[in-house]
Amino acid sequence: MVGHYSDIGLPIEAFGENYSMLDLFLDVWRFPNGTLLELDWDEFEEAQAKNLITPAQVEIASQTMQRLKNEAAQGIYPEQHMR
Repeated sequence: MVGHYSDIGLPIEAFGENYSMLDLFLDVWRFPNGTLLELDWDEFEEAQAKNLITPAQVEIASQTMQRLKNEAAQGIYPEQHMR
């Protein structure tokens, strides 16, 4: 399937010669026609219930999802982020 996938997470961090990123469970898929599909809300809610992510991380993930939805509606996601 053709489209753009984004994994919502915290920025990648270097640990010596290794790298790590904390996945915040939410993901998005944007189809070529501009339709945005929000993915993994069930995993996100389960992670919250199990305290796998902090309230601050929940807020970051929620705000990021909203920002990507707004940018997709404006036609700037994902193109603006691919430069």
